[in-house]
Amino acid sequence: DAFHREIFLACGKARTWSFIDHFSAQYKRLRYLSLQNYLDFGIVLAEHRAILSACEKRAGEDARRCLSKHLNKILGESEHLREKFPEYLLKDGGNRTPSGESVPSFHFQGA
Repeated sequence: DAFHREIFLACGKARTWSFIDHFSAQYKRLRYLSLQNYLDFGIVLAEHRAILSACEKRAGEDARRCLSKHLNKILGESEHLREKFPEYLLKDGGNRTPSGESVPSFHFQGA
């Protein structure tokens, strides 16, 4: 999570990161299960490096494309992972506000 937090902080989006971090239990489980079952950590690391490189070059469109590709890979496995691990991943996204209201799952457009 440190990499993700630093990206948001570097973009001046500390409050956005705080919100995502607070409501991201479901997404954290999805990332963990994806890495354990399907994704190659070397590929994930290469994707992180590509995102960082694009950010350092201030190449916004390249960063968006790399980020979208990275996120969609994990989210593409979400339905299969929900079927394989129903006890870990909830259908409604699993995130709740303090008053108990459901918070929608995050969805990302394809690259």
